[in-house]
Amino acid sequence: MVVGKSVNGILRRILARVALCVGYIALMGAVPVSAGETLGQDQIRKAYFDSYELEGKERFADAIAALRPVLAAFPNTYTVNYRSGWLAYRNKSWAEAKQFYQRALAAYPSSLEAHTGMIKVNVARQDWNAVSEQCRRAMQIDYNYTAANYWLVVSEQALGNRAAAEKNALRMLALYPTSTDFLVELGKIQFAEGRTAQAGETFAGVQVLDPYNQSAAYYLNLIKSSAKK
Repeated sequence: MVVGKSVNGILRRILARVALCVGYIALMGAVPVSAGETLGQDQIRKAYFDSYELEGKERFADAIAALRPVLAAFPNTYTVNYRSGWLAYRNKSWAEAKQFYQRALAAYPSSLEAHTGMIKVNVARQDWNAVSEQCRRAMQIDYNYTAANYWLVVSEQALGNRAAAEKNALRMLALYPTSTDFLVELGKIQFAEGRTAQAGETFAGVQVLDPYNQSAAYYLNLIKSSAKK
């Protein structure tokens, strides 16, 4: 009975997500309303349903393939391109994911979730210049957008711009003083700059907020080891 309830719950969530996607496409005027059009709501609903089921089985390429009829009928629709971008990202098909996210952004340039998708693709490719550029684009929409600011701090470190990274980390910590993500990055910068005492205090603070934080534990061990030499 428990297993049955669990399966039913999963199916209900899938159906709810499919209904949301179909409803959103309809809201944007993308669902054909005449019988002469090439794709109807039932076909769209089935494509999304199949896509979510295949994603649950980690068959990401097949999940994208399930959406191909929707992509063919509505190549410039935000919803299907954004979802396909996510699936391509999970499939580690970086070039394909980037193409889908670009189409999504062409439809909705102010979409922070699509900007984040592009950022994550560039992070996966370790293209830190592209990460930095995409973060700044997202920050033009929302200057304090957390994800963009976080990856900007990370990318600036990777590019050797530690002063800029530290400045932005401190700015975000003024807004989110207990953010362990930004505190960890601040500690990494301090450690890289040779300010081990400061770094130790920062990472100790992280452990107060998150006792199981692996990054804090790793750097605190490095600091202790270096102090013994």
